[in-house]
Amino acid sequence: MIPRRFIIEEAGTCKEGRALIIAYVHSTIARVEQRAETRSTWGSGALGSMIVVFMVGRAENEEEERIVNTESAMYHDIVQGDYRDHYHLLSYKGLSALYWIAKHCSHIPWTLHVDDDVLLDPVLLQRYILDIEVKRKQHNNFYCLRAAHGPVRRTGKWAVSKKDFAPNAYPVYCLGAIWFLRTYQVPKLLDASLKVKYLWVDDAYLTGLLARKARIKHTSITGKVSRRWYAKQGVGKRLAWFHVVNMTRTDSWLDILEHYGALPK
Repeated sequence: MIPRRFIIEEAGTCKEGRALIIAYVHSTIARVEQRAETRSTWGSGALGSMIVVFMVGRAENEEEERIVNTESAMYHDIVQGDYRDHYHLLSYKGLSALYWIAKHCSHIPWTLHVDDDVLLDPVLLQRYILDIEVKRKQHNNFYCLRAAHGPVRRTGKWAVSKKDFAPNAYPVYCLGAIWFLRTYQVPKLLDASLKVKYLWVDDAYLTGLLARKARIKHTSITGKVSRRWYAKQGVGKRLAWFHVVNMTRTDSWLDILEHYGALPK
């Protein structure tokens, strides 16, 4: 059940130049401000060797169609799949993104997934990845906020029925804010999706159930990522921040540029 059709594909995105990382960001068409903020901060190309694309679904109305077509023409960083943007289709969106990467960006060494409210330090992330490559320690793993056998919710908006998933706990998986792995592992996840029953909870499905089938393990980066609270003292030490409540990404990005001597003059 791998989604293979795209409304906007941007097939040439990874052909120009050489990059270390292909980063894909889960987005929806309506989240214009979040994409703009990503483009003006860590996705700007000012630091690091990275290509960034935003994964969105079908337009629901004429206004959304106008937005996605305008951004696509201006930035060429929108990959629009032929699916509805709905939380029960998050795994479908993830598979669509992985298929796109396997098809067009297989030569890029690393694949990074982030949510659209994440602030990255591209310099530190690149150094971290190059260190993995040099040491070749656990270099075939998922690197992420590792969740060990999290309980399955049976009530509320995010409830999963016994019919959809019978066990009461998921296998080890990655929390969805940020994860990265070697790109040559991506086809293994896609192959696993042909053998593992679909589950709409994308974190547990893509990085848990499919990873287990593909025999991809997990390395925790919990100490390198901050949640909810940003502190300038963490710049140069933290790979990423997410769900931050005390600072905008734009203001925090200036601290990162200053740290690496890259502030515009």
